[in-house]
Amino acid sequence: MKEIILASAQPTATAQVNTLACLEALLDILIKGGELSMLAIGSFIILTVVYKRNKIRSIAKSFRMTALPAKLSLKEKFAVCCGGGLVAAAAMLESTSLWLAESIPYTLLH
Repeated sequence: MKEIILASAQPTATAQVNTLACLEALLDILIKGGELSMLAIGSFIILTVVYKRNKIRSIAKSFRMTALPAKLSLKEKFAVCCGGGLVAAAAMLESTSLWLAESIPYTLLH
C-alpha cells in the first residue's frame, strides 16, 4: 500500500504585526498633516496681507503687486515674516523628523 501525505497550511497561524512599523506609519501621517496645515496657514497669512494691501481687482487688472516692503506697516511685515516662517518650517518638518527618528535610537543604543 502506498501512503498518501496531505500538506496544507495551518489556518490557525497568526500574523505578527510589527509595532514599530505601525508607529512609524502613524508618525508619518501626523507629520504630513502638520506639514500641510503649516503650509496652508502660512500661505493664508501672506495672502491676507497682500489682499488687504491691494484689493483683488487691482491685482487681476495689473498683474503686479504694489505692496512693497517699504510701504508695509510693522504689523504687516511681522505677519509676512510669520507666514514665511511657517512655510519654511513646513518644508523642513519632514526631513528634520526623519533625522531625529534615525539619530535618537542610534544615540540610545551606542
